[in-house]
Amino acid sequence: MRKTKLPKRELEICQRLREAREWCELNQAGCARQIGIERSTLLNYEQGRTPLRFGTALRFCRQFIISEEWLATGKYDACHAVAPQHGVMDGSEIEQLDLLIFRRQCVDLLSEPAALHIPPGALFSDAYDKTLAPEYARLVAEFFYLPRIVVTDSDQPELALNLLNAINDRFISLLRNEARQRGQKPSSAWRVYARCLLDSSDLIFRKMMRFHLDLERLHHLDWIRASVTDPDFVIPFLEEYAAVDTLEPKKEGLTDVTLGSNSNDVKPQIKKLVLRLKRATSAPGKKAELARFMKVAPARVSEWLSGQEPGGENTLLLLNWVEQQERQ
Repeated sequence: MRKTKLPKRELEICQRLREAREWCELNQAGCARQIGIERSTLLNYEQGRTPLRFGTALRFCRQFIISEEWLATGKYDACHAVAPQHGVMDGSEIEQLDLLIFRRQCVDLLSEPAALHIPPGALFSDAYDKTLAPEYARLVAEFFYLPRIVVTDSDQPELALNLLNAINDRFISLLRNEARQRGQKPSSAWRVYARCLLDSSDLIFRKMMRFHLDLERLHHLDWIRASVTDPDFVIPFLEEYAAVDTLEPKKEGLTDVTLGSNSNDVKPQIKKLVLRLKRATSAPGKKAELARFMKVAPARVSEWLSGQEPGGENTLLLLNWVEQQERQ
């Protein structure tokens, strides 16, 4: 039996689906797993055997931070319409933004109430044209420079990684372009951005893990305050670091704190946690209670009490338990 060829619009959507997956450097199996479909189903979409359905399309856009408008139409009309309101004019500038920003300007239409009224199994092309296009235009006017994702408890960490990768890729591309326009080396701006990102994320991680923060070692992070209070901050900041050729930490300055230095601070904190756990489990039955709380065998608790590192997630749970015991 001869297969029916899909209409041109549906074939183009399937082609863009495959193109977007390849941008994200994903294989078909990994992509299908993240959006909850079989690899064979994704293959049928990408090869134009089956038209893309709206539910799969919106999950794909949300998971991998892809513009719903671009996937549905191949255009950026909604972004272009509001660009002048954000100081972006037509011409070469907006053409660059098509690739740097607009193609990945996801606004998470899957989370919108309008999506609930679309019949199950509807074609993505029909759903977008009839229902979703006005929602996309409304949301992209509000979320112009950054993607908008409504995160839920059912989401996996892969979504956060995909979102952070998309945002950092966007920022680094824009910074390289800005450096060229100012006659600087493209790497001069993104190196500074990367160091700032490492320092600030390291600080946030330490705070969330309740590690001790040595104020003497954090003196160089005054740039965080200055970056939001000093209108002239960026000029001397870029001038100071534009000539730096590596991301290796200096003896003094912005890069004193790096991810590589975490292990030196983590071990003493783990030792302190073990001492607190030993005190909290000294009473009869407390080790068994801790094992039940952690959902592990009692032997595992004994290993932690003997000094074996529990790992990041278990460390947070142990801290939670021991603080409860100490409050009691």
